[in-house]
Amino acid sequence: MAALANRRFERVAQSLAAMKSAEQASVDAGYPKTSSFAANARKRATYPEIKARVKELQDQQAACMVIDAAWLLGKCAKMAGYEIKPRNASEVISAMSLLAKMLPGALVPTKLDLEHDGTVALRHEDALELIEAAGNTGGAPTSGE
Repeated sequence: MAALANRRFERVAQSLAAMKSAEQASVDAGYPKTSSFAANARKRATYPEIKARVKELQDQQAACMVIDAAWLLGKCAKMAGYEIKPRNASEVISAMSLLAKMLPGALVPTKLDLEHDGTVALRHEDALELIEAAGNTGGAPTSGE
């Protein structure tokens, strides 16, 4: 689909695709603010040709921005690696929590066995079996390895 023939409709679609409100999109397109401006703006945003154009524009934007697990993992690791300062400690903790959730086995509980001589032994095999059973094997080390 090419740009809409109605230039105002096209501008509304572009603004809506940029996540602006229907009212702001109508202001951007140059519609006059009358007594029924807000209602007309909301109605205009539901026109089939405008909705189709918004979807097309957003699909184009999505194709240009690829966020995959590796990118997200790198971003979280970078954030978690920053020195913790009192003003943003919660952000770092959140990033580390997200990073742990993304690593297979990072949050899997490990079982402890009491050996005959009284020492405690960690059993990672159980954690690995749980990961494999869930189909989450990703080659990343599990916690404690």
